[in-house]
Amino acid sequence: MLAERLGLPAWHAGLATVLQCRKLLGCVGADLAPEERRRARAAVARLYVRRHVRTAMGRGRKLAAMATGRAERRLCRTRGDRGYGRRGSR
Repeated sequence: MLAERLGLPAWHAGLATVLQCRKLLGCVGADLAPEERRRARAAVARLYVRRHVRTAMGRGRKLAAMATGRAERRLCRTRGDRGYGRRGSR
């Protein structure tokens, strides 16, 4: 979303995660014992995977909503069932 607003190609957003994780991995090796280093590297790997899984799940939900026609209803309601944002609710 941020890359889109800045007028950058979509792959730039994914590259930011890769660069952040590489930088973190570079910092991890500094003054840690081998066991601590392994745990820190595992934490960085979990961060990387979690971000990609979250992105994939969001894209999957979006595609499912588009396929079932729920995408239009989603645009009409912005705050649950309280009536905010409904078309013609005035």
